[in-house]
Amino acid sequence: MVSQQRLHVAAAVIADGEGRVLLSLRPRHLHQGGLWEFPGGKVAEGETAREALRRELQEELGIVAGDCRPF
Repeated sequence: MVSQQRLHVAAAVIADGEGRVLLSLRPRHLHQGGLWEFPGGKVAEGETAREALRRELQEELGIVAGDCRPF
């Protein structure tokens, strides 16, 4: 039997006042390259989902997130 491990991720839905939503394009050389995704990423051990989301937004998109709340 194959062991199953859980992978926790945090993703953001960032919308503007005109109903547009921010998506990011995965680099072609990475897994699932060329596909569009909501910004976010893996939650590191000892990190909350909000901390992970803020970190990923800063690292990948240069966005400094203020308040994050569950959707």
